[in-house]
Amino acid sequence: MTTLTGAAARPASGHPDAPRPVTTLVTPSRVATVLVLVALALLPQFSGDFTISNFSMVLIYGLAILSLDVVTGYAGQISLGHGGLMGVGAYSTALLVTNAGVNPYLAILLAPLAAAVLGLVFAVSALRLSGMYLALATFALALTVPQFAKHFEDLTGGTQGMTVSGWSAPSSSMDTGVWTYYVILVAATLAFGLTRLFLGGRVGRALGSVRDSELAATVCGINVSRVKIAAFFVSSLLAGLAGALLALFSAYVSPDPFAFTLSLTLFIGLGVTGVRSPATPLIGGIIIVYLPLVSGEIYQGKPDIAYGAIIVLLVLLGRGGLIDIAKRLFTQARRVAAGSGPRRPDVAEPQPEQG
Repeated sequence: MTTLTGAAARPASGHPDAPRPVTTLVTPSRVATVLVLVALALLPQFSGDFTISNFSMVLIYGLAILSLDVVTGYAGQISLGHGGLMGVGAYSTALLVTNAGVNPYLAILLAPLAAAVLGLVFAVSALRLSGMYLALATFALALTVPQFAKHFEDLTGGTQGMTVSGWSAPSSSMDTGVWTYYVILVAATLAFGLTRLFLGGRVGRALGSVRDSELAATVCGINVSRVKIAAFFVSSLLAGLAGALLALFSAYVSPDPFAFTLSLTLFIGLGVTGVRSPATPLIGGIIIVYLPLVSGEIYQGKPDIAYGAIIVLLVLLGRGGLIDIAKRLFTQARRVAAGSGPRRPDVAEPQPEQG
């Protein structure tokens, strides 16, 4: 019997009650993840409001890049509409909290579902479209959402936008910005962990098969349609969550931040960083937030010129992004270290006596 991925169930090998070796549980990747989470949790204790605000945006953009990585990096489907999905999540949050009086924490759970439902519509399109044609279809989504918000002024406030009221820290002694940062950190961490579980099992392997060859995946018994729908649903859900967190962080939503430039920025962040890596969301978020600031310092008159030049340079240096560059440098450093280490003197092998 086959499952969503078409893989037959296999019996577990070995003794089920046998303890797993410590070396399989404690890996460099998991240790690095824990250290990063600890550093992010302690950040407000050693940083000012500006840094806390910036890293709140880093986590939000990182979550959006993770959503794009699911459908583009793992499923191989090009999407240029994730900025629009973030807008759906943001406006749904504003409508739930401000107009309907829903608890903001409950709105964080409900608003992403609106983006996920819209993502299912494009998942159906993805079953018939691919490549450039699917990119154009999602491009239409990025253009439509801001115009929709501007047109229905009575509901969304039009170009003036609408405020998100009712969000504050649980205690008057705690800064609202710090509390918002921790809420965003917890939500992003849970979303990252659940997504890694989603991608680390049979579904993740099925997504890789569909990305490499849909025909080969079909021959292997994988239900390509279900896999694509699952990828778009999870991706849209994450994008909607990023939009919901952005609405609560800003306490205000308007159409302009969710224009097509946001979708393009997310795509640049993913491409420059590299796909299908656990470090992609955080590094991509840092690039989106801090690269414009660095560009402004390099060329204060025309920061866009420096921004574009840096992106082109990063793409030329590593076709797989910054993570690919780091891996190649690390591999080269290991080779150099291994080559410069002490070598054992060569010992001549005994030769047979000739009689």
